[in-house]
Amino acid sequence: HYFDIANKAENKTQARISYFRAIKERPNQGGVNLRFARSLRDAKEAEFRYHKASIMMPKSKTVYNEWGCLLSEQGKLEGQEELFRKTVELDSNFVTGLCNLAGVLTEKGRFEEAMVLFEKAYWKAPKHLNCNNNWGLLYLILGKYEQAVVKLQKAIELQWIYYPPHMNLALAYCCLGKDAEAKESLKKGLVMLES
Repeated sequence: HYFDIANKAENKTQARISYFRAIKERPNQGGVNLRFARSLRDAKEAEFRYHKASIMMPKSKTVYNEWGCLLSEQGKLEGQEELFRKTVELDSNFVTGLCNLAGVLTEKGRFEEAMVLFEKAYWKAPKHLNCNNNWGLLYLILGKYEQAVVKLQKAIELQWIYYPPHMNLALAYCCLGKDAEAKESLKKGLVMLES
């Protein structure tokens, strides 16, 4: 409770002290480590807390998914696949986990595996923004520009203020030789990026 108040007031020192007290009082409660990890700006310390939370809460898909996202934010590809696989292993219907794993596989050039996961995620949640955007990006990488346009337009319909689909759509249109559409998408993407 004290941590939440201190964290909202942006008093990081008091929040940190409150977390350490909570950990001291409840050393085997994974939720405390998970919440602490979310608040930390130091990536190594956050990874340590996610690791501790995973030991105490081995069946929590949230722990593994957030830990994988932390690695992604740091640009660390190593370790992400294992964490997102664990997420999907714990809940095969977790669309965000499926999309995150598919994204990692795309980065590793394992396109067929990624395609299967994006398709599975899409059938579970056709209005999932990142599924449509990232699947569109995979089509773009594979040179399937028309399919990319369809997925990216769907992502834009879902949330038009999210800039990545606009930028990806600009690339797809450019590859199709549709320069006017590419310029328009790029312009919209830049406006979103600056907002």
